Amino acid sequence: MKPHAELEKQNPDKIVDLLLTQTTKQDLKHLVEAASAASGVAVSGASFEPGDEICPTFKFPFPFPPRFVDFLNQVVSQRSRIKLFPMGIIGPEEVLVQTLPRMGR
Repeated sequence: MKPHAELEKQNPDKIVDLLLTQTTKQDLKHLVEAASAASGVAVSGASFEPGDEICPTFKFPFPFPPRFVDFLNQVVSQRSRIKLFPMGIIGPEEVLVQTLPRMGR
């Protein structure tokens, strides 16, 4: 499977600096590296309400690449909550994965 063009251009340190809030730089860097290893790319950060920490969002091809489960395991070990958004109703080509902080963190 050919990696996304965005994957080849990404710098994990730059992405982590943009997303860093209530978590450690090392934890976010591990997420970006795990996503890259599973053919994913960091695409944004968003908060649900003012004052919320930034939630990194990653894009993956669908069907999922072989190491996608490794990425999910990394997210759950560090952040514990995720949301999946399929891109394409009838036949998804990509899936967005938003990682959310642990409750009460």
